[in-house]
Amino acid sequence: PESGEYVLAINDALYRGREDFVYRITVGEVPFVSSIFPLGGRVGEPTRVEMDGWNLKGAKLAPPGDAAPGTYLVTAKKGKLVSNPVPFVLDTLPECLDQEPNNDPAHAQKLQLPVIVNGRVDATDDWDVFRVEGRAGETLVAEVHARRLDSPLDSILELTDESGKLLAMNDDHADAGSGLNTHHADSYLMVELPADGTYYVRLGDTARHGGREYGYRLRIGPPRPDFELRAVPSGGAMRGKGFGATTVYALRKDGFDGDVRLSLKDPPKGFSSSGVVLPKGKDSVRFGVKTSLKEMDPTVNLSIEGRAVIENRTLAHEAVPAEDRMLAFLWRHLVPAQTLTVLVFDPAYEPPAKRPLPPPEAKPEAKPETKPETKPETKPETKPETKPETGKEPVSSPKFTKRQVAGRLRQLEALYQEWLLTDEFYRRNVAECEAAM
Repeated sequence: PESGEYVLAINDALYRGREDFVYRITVGEVPFVSSIFPLGGRVGEPTRVEMDGWNLKGAKLAPPGDAAPGTYLVTAKKGKLVSNPVPFVLDTLPECLDQEPNNDPAHAQKLQLPVIVNGRVDATDDWDVFRVEGRAGETLVAEVHARRLDSPLDSILELTDESGKLLAMNDDHADAGSGLNTHHADSYLMVELPADGTYYVRLGDTARHGGREYGYRLRIGPPRPDFELRAVPSGGAMRGKGFGATTVYALRKDGFDGDVRLSLKDPPKGFSSSGVVLPKGKDSVRFGVKTSLKEMDPTVNLSIEGRAVIENRTLAHEAVPAEDRMLAFLWRHLVPAQTLTVLVFDPAYEPPAKRPLPPPEAKPEAKPETKPETKPETKPETKPETKPETGKEPVSSPKFTKRQVAGRLRQLEALYQEWLLTDEFYRRNVAECEAAM
């Protein structure tokens, strides 16, 4: 608000602190994008994108117009400065903008299906209503992409017939492929239409909020059965000439419930897999990989491909490497990673010692034996009472087994190699372990 000095304070929300609570902060008159509109576009077609935020005068944002369908992170550039990344999605369906006023069935915007509507809930208690024609027995899908594209919209979808009868409604629909999203606030409907006629799709915000930043993409049309794959974990180590495995998850879309055949795509030399079928109705399966290599350095990246026949077409998708993570002590997320990395190691390999082991402590020289002085006998010697012989002499068992002692010695050596033990402490404990056997 005025020239002068300002103080910026950073702390943990619960006022905790630890060496792994790291952060990076950028301070300056840098461009920052708070929202964009539209949130996506059609593959191969130019899209004019509006930006809201700070320090954006003279900044330019170029969406990935020639890329394949998918979600991309785009930035605004202002000279040598680059803004924060924001998501932008590309699809192959025809697209249009919502046209106000369309708040009720009398003013509903008529759509030709299939289509993706780019719109905004741009005012408090605003509703966008769309009119579509359908036939009995057809399946209609309506899906919102908003929160998954960083819009604050908490959407709600309703489908009614021409008389206003509510046929279906949805608030939140979970999407396992949305990364660390903790609120699955986007809506989804898939409904079989009961009769020929006119239907209305009604979209709003559950909290009746709105504004320029409350953008959305609404897909309306017949189902597009498809799937995505996630491979968890995103990397690991395999014993030489051994076997490893990862779990492949299927994220099924628009009612697809068929088999998915999994295989290694262009496997590196020395790696193979017999292939696995993720069966109908299942969402995950273990995928095994074999290696004929004894060891390798550096690592290699593997790619798992899934194929399925959907509506007489064969669709193929690569599994996205991911990690299964828990957030906020409850929600589990399949968090995407960049590569599916594997290392093959020789289990017999022992790394060179970082720190030579100290020599054993020298034992003190034994002193010559001296005979004790004998005293004159004062009493006749009496023999102690003898117990009947059993034929067996008592055997004293060691305190610990050889296996336990060997494990303890390995632990001591590992700590010593990390410079966590002194020579004296190490020698003393080794001697105690050897005496305990």
